[in-house]
Amino acid sequence: MRRVKQVSSLVIGALAWLVGCGPGTEPSGSSSPLSISGLGGQVCRRGSVTPNQVVMIGDSYLDPALSNAALDLFTDAQGAGALPANATYRHYYTGGASMVGGTSQANIPYQFTEEALTDRAVTDPADIDTVIMVGGITDLLANSTCATSAAPDNTSCSTTVQGVADAVSNLGTTMASRGVKHVVLFSYPHFDPAGGGWLPTPAPAINDTLDYGYELVEKACCGTTFVSSQEVYTCTGNALGPECVFVDTRPAFQGHTGDYLDSASDHVNPSPDGATVLAALLWWAMVDNCVAQ
Repeated sequence: MRRVKQVSSLVIGALAWLVGCGPGTEPSGSSSPLSISGLGGQVCRRGSVTPNQVVMIGDSYLDPALSNAALDLFTDAQGAGALPANATYRHYYTGGASMVGGTSQANIPYQFTEEALTDRAVTDPADIDTVIMVGGITDLLANSTCATSAAPDNTSCSTTVQGVADAVSNLGTTMASRGVKHVVLFSYPHFDPAGGGWLPTPAPAINDTLDYGYELVEKACCGTTFVSSQEVYTCTGNALGPECVFVDTRPAFQGHTGDYLDSASDHVNPSPDGATVLAALLWWAMVDNCVAQ
């Protein structure tokens, strides 16, 4: 692990962006239109990565049919001047996609290896600098025992969670072999243990299972020396192969299950307000680490 980041700085930065900056305004610290200072003080070169060099893969947390997070991230990047007006990053995510299961686009590794790398609509599609990704909740929901009996005591669920972590690691190895320099990886907030929607009713173990998965995926991203605590979750490291920035969504969503999640329908995906918060977390993690600026 190269660097551990206090989660409070990331959340504060995201909230500052939401309240004090907003679209169309340079974040505090910009030294010129050609550069920007990350929260850690490093100067990031503006415009060194093109929109086609940034790829987004994953599931319903990014798919606009079920979440506004990707659209809000585009707006944040456009407002900061890191993405041209009306431009987007390349995106291959789809609702219901799995890290281990699923076929074709419904399998997240496939989205990278078979879609992004060979996209005929893009000149030099394999020239990818950054991948923004999420995955695993579909795998957990497919094993309903993960919501009622937590890993690691539930060996069936432990196998499912380990499979997700292994798939993340294997995909990182593939990305490194194809020259990807940065991965921004995030995972899911806590859900309502009362369940409902896509969750069993009730779902008393779902958050304990998520926490178990967090530890495995964080270490896949940042290295085996990283140990979670109540204060420190988000980290940056090279264990995945490319530089990996892991973004923990749990602190920002804590206490907001009713308004940041789609409590009226699936009980899993972010609401419009939750998507705005999630996008800000991702954007400030990118700013802080000079990713796709």
